[in-house]
Amino acid sequence: MNSIEIRSKFIDFFKSKGHTFVPASPVVPTNDPTLLFTNAGMNQFKPYFLGTESPLYQRAVNSQPCIRVSGKHNDLEDVGFDTYHHTSFEMLGNWSFGDYYKKEAIVWAWELLTEVYQLPKANLVVTVYKDDDEAEALWRTETDIHPDHVVRCGKKDNFWEMGATGPCGPCSEIHLDLHPDQGLPIERDTHSDGLSDRYMELWNLVFIQNDRQANGQLNALPLSHVDTGAGLERLAAQLPGVSSNYDTDCFKRIIDQVAAELHLPYSPDEGGVPHRVISDHIRTVAFGIADNVRPSNDGRGYVLRRLIRRALRFASQAGKDTPFLYQLLPTLNDTFGGHYQHIHDRMDFIADLVKSEEEQFLKTVSSGLTLFNQLVSKIKSDDQSQVSGDIAFKLYDTYGFPLDLTQVLAKEHNLTVDESGYNKQLEIQRERSRQARQEVLNNGMDESIIANSTHCADVHAGVYIDHPGGGEARIPANNEQRFGIAQHHTGTHLLHEGLRQVLGQQIQQAGSLVDVNRLRFDFTYNKAISKDELNQIEFIVNQWVLENHPVKISEESLDAAKKRGAHAMFGEKYGELVRVVDIPNISIELCGGNHVLQTSDLQSIKVVSESAVAAGIRRIEALVGKDRIKDYESSIQERAFLEYQKRWDHLFEKSQGTTIKMPEKLIASASLLAIETQLDALFNVSKEIEKAHLKNQQSIASDLIQELLQTATPLKDGKGEAIFQVIDDQPIPVLRDLADRMMAKIGQGMIVLVAKSSPKGQAIAKVSSLDVSAKELINELTSITGGGGGGRDNMAQAGGISVEKVHAGLAHIHQKYVG
Repeated sequence: MNSIEIRSKFIDFFKSKGHTFVPASPVVPTNDPTLLFTNAGMNQFKPYFLGTESPLYQRAVNSQPCIRVSGKHNDLEDVGFDTYHHTSFEMLGNWSFGDYYKKEAIVWAWELLTEVYQLPKANLVVTVYKDDDEAEALWRTETDIHPDHVVRCGKKDNFWEMGATGPCGPCSEIHLDLHPDQGLPIERDTHSDGLSDRYMELWNLVFIQNDRQANGQLNALPLSHVDTGAGLERLAAQLPGVSSNYDTDCFKRIIDQVAAELHLPYSPDEGGVPHRVISDHIRTVAFGIADNVRPSNDGRGYVLRRLIRRALRFASQAGKDTPFLYQLLPTLNDTFGGHYQHIHDRMDFIADLVKSEEEQFLKTVSSGLTLFNQLVSKIKSDDQSQVSGDIAFKLYDTYGFPLDLTQVLAKEHNLTVDESGYNKQLEIQRERSRQARQEVLNNGMDESIIANSTHCADVHAGVYIDHPGGGEARIPANNEQRFGIAQHHTGTHLLHEGLRQVLGQQIQQAGSLVDVNRLRFDFTYNKAISKDELNQIEFIVNQWVLENHPVKISEESLDAAKKRGAHAMFGEKYGELVRVVDIPNISIELCGGNHVLQTSDLQSIKVVSESAVAAGIRRIEALVGKDRIKDYESSIQERAFLEYQKRWDHLFEKSQGTTIKMPEKLIASASLLAIETQLDALFNVSKEIEKAHLKNQQSIASDLIQELLQTATPLKDGKGEAIFQVIDDQPIPVLRDLADRMMAKIGQGMIVLVAKSSPKGQAIAKVSSLDVSAKELINELTSITGGGGGGRDNMAQAGGISVEKVHAGLAHIHQKYVG
């Protein structure tokens, strides 16, 4: 049963029980300033529970997208490193507002899970609050659950509260036994007074019957309510019996597309972290943008921007340095099966924004990453641990690195950033800019700015303003820069006219940027430009370059310029006197920027990209000048070959000891087409190698179990046994399997296994029925070995461990718990 069927059956089931289907609320909460995003299915119904509004219906059912990336509900750092954490998820829920209560909620939940979804009854375990006699009795009398599978638990997991005061009540959670073969008794977690990690929560039934006062006293509510929540992704994993949420149809097709884009096969261990992060984050971004959150530098918009950047950072670590997240959106839309119509209807708009964010971020990273790595090397050579505010500001001011990117990169190198020093430099720069603007106003025009003009300023709203006109990115500092800007500005005018000739006279300029080494031109158009159309535009423009038309600049009245057919920016205000750039019989525009004397000065024009930036707005990016174009084409070929070479060498090394045959290696002068063809071939080779390695590792791991069990040592408190061992390089799934099987043998205790790899290792910790948690063991180990990770109380993992410090780390744990 796939996720589309699970969602549909859930809604239909409760509609048959008299519930009204209520569409999901936006992920931006309405009239609730306490929440950044909708984080639970009950958010839109909060006024009913608080009694501030009367419900429109007594029974409700829906599926609600929830986002948890802030506050106490923040799963961001865990996403991708395990099988179940997400920044967004769908919560299936049914509600009663003063209508039915515990009996119906319990009976219907049991009916849906066992009769509709057909989960084995023997594999389900139910918890009730320790003081809730009523719920326990109903489970035993109104359902046929095994009596020993109803367990009383503590407040942490089985008592729900909206806040410090207000509506609250006991819960009854339904769990799936992940190891039913181990039988009774039900395993407990002494830390939480709940169940052990052997059981996975599927559904929480909350019985809202109390009103907590400021003094802690619980009063009875006038009416009792039911609020339930079942995670769609968990159900989608458990009904077909897969081990990971990421193996479900919610993510599988997206992950497959990510693997193809990264030229990196997906694996369930650490090698699949980028795939899981990307597939999770693109879903959250789509939910947000569909509900009118635009990526930005603050609030909700910053959350989406951070998710896009985090996904791209993981992609870059896998060798991907071009925009691709936006291409995942149609596949994502398919996974919803048409349930979220607003995402389907706004798909082009969402893709436009995502691609624009990708392009902006990747340019920022490529320009400043080399400098950042040099700075990190110097900081470490000076035995420092912090990126200074001066350096952080230089990265921002010179290369456009936002502070949060510097912080992310610094964290990867175990460094911090002096944020207060950065803010101080930022304020100094702002004050300097304010003073510079005032000096311009005081001193008037600089007659060296604009070439080929007796008046060297743009006319704007009847006032002469000293600045580069028409979207120029900077004031040229020397003749070389001036000529580069002039080439690209004249090239922009030619491209504008080329677009009008090929696509139609309805084309209107919507913005532009002209710099020394590139140009960007935004224009109104409602669909993508085909490759043939782009080639035609480029051919026409270069034909004008070869024909060597003169570029004539004059100043005249606005009316005279309009009569001559001069194009102006839509919505722009002009004075009576305007500056006209005329390329006779080709283009005539109002413009205050630098230009060349004749079109042959452009030498050549190359369109390097065409994309959407917003609904109905397209963007052309281009280069002007033979040397720039040659350098660009060489860099594309060089980057492709370096990526190919790195991947070929990596796979060649991994293929040793297998029967997999590598294709013959290309030489550096190979064509771009040959390189791209070989990269596709290497993707298939990689999958074959991974299969061979995993099969070999599983075989070796099975032989290790008896050898490792012989090293078991009693814990100093006498409550079980410990196994702390270093083994040869093994992936996390193999380590986890070893730990599970050995824990089943020793029954109670702790296991820490570290797999050596070069230069870093990875570890797994498993704990059963002890006061210490697996997360604590991992933290103690990494405090010695470095690296990091996370997990749950019974199972945790870590990566990036220093192989040289592994034995010291294990000795530290051994001394503490064994003696």
